[in-house]
Amino acid sequence: MELELSIIDYTSPFYEAVLALRNDILRKPLGLNLYEEDLVEDRDQYIVIAVMEQKYKPVYC
Repeated sequence: MELELSIIDYTSPFYEAVLALRNDILRKPLGLNLYEEDLVEDRDQYIVIAVMEQKYKPVYC
């Protein structure tokens, strides 16, 4: 399995998939929902993701 690391921002086509991944992996186990939070700060953040080359979708963030 080959992974490609990328730095994205909120304008990336991967951003929505990264939000879903962050919600499923990091928030749901704690009983939280990422979509109920204010995501405005994401505009000022670097988001590092790993993309599987075969599937071309984010698998880690």
